[in-house]
Amino acid sequence: MSPKPLATLQMPDVFSLATNEYKLFIHESPSGWRIAMMTDPDVQDPQGRSLLERIYRLLVDKVLKNPLYTPHAQISSTIFHKQLSNLVENSLFH
Repeated sequence: MSPKPLATLQMPDVFSLATNEYKLFIHESPSGWRIAMMTDPDVQDPQGRSLLERIYRLLVDKVLKNPLYTPHAQISSTIFHKQLSNLVENSLFH
């Protein structure tokens, strides 16, 4: 098993690793934020990449742009958590 860069897609900093049990998607932003997501192994790379892109945009918009957010602190934004839950629950492969 080795990570597979999705260099042919628009977001080359997303990697996937598939096993018989699950598929792991990892996104690392230029600023060092890492988001990992485990899915069913049948989830296609474009679907996983798309969801990670939307999660990262949500993180930036609702947390990182917030002047009250302290770096490296636990994310306590209720709005972020609700919107993240909605985003994942409404994903195409949920």
